[in-house]
Amino acid sequence: MNKEMLINKLSTKKEHYPLSDNFMIWCGEKESRQQHPSGNKNSKNKNYIDNALEAGIEVNYSKCTPNQKWHFIESYCNILHKDETDFRFILKCPELIIWLCEALDVGINEKDINEIKLDNISRNDMGNIIWKKYSNRIVEEIKKN
Repeated sequence: MNKEMLINKLSTKKEHYPLSDNFMIWCGEKESRQQHPSGNKNSKNKNYIDNALEAGIEVNYSKCTPNQKWHFIESYCNILHKDETDFRFILKCPELIIWLCEALDVGINEKDINEIKLDNISRNDMGNIIWKKYSNRIVEEIKKN
């Protein structure tokens, strides 16, 4: 997938959507659900929390910061994949996947989000479940002009 096309498509989207923000707030209510700084020095091994802190952005789940638009465009595309022009992405971060679904209007079901909240599973497992269900719709929508 062409990174420039992807960034252009998502740059017109809002920073906040209700389902992804509510999911972030829910994650913030319990330490084990939160993404934490990795402590890695290599930019390829850093997560979006590391990148936000380096950029001087407040990390606060109750305020939904950093926002998921920044997470995807700046942290994922422009930092993690900065040297790539084309890439195939597989996402694991549940709040980011939910944001993409909302931003691209792929019809994410709030019931699906509520169901993974009931399971006692890891953040990555939550992301894998959502990605598996919605990735094809996300990619199809991104490819549309």
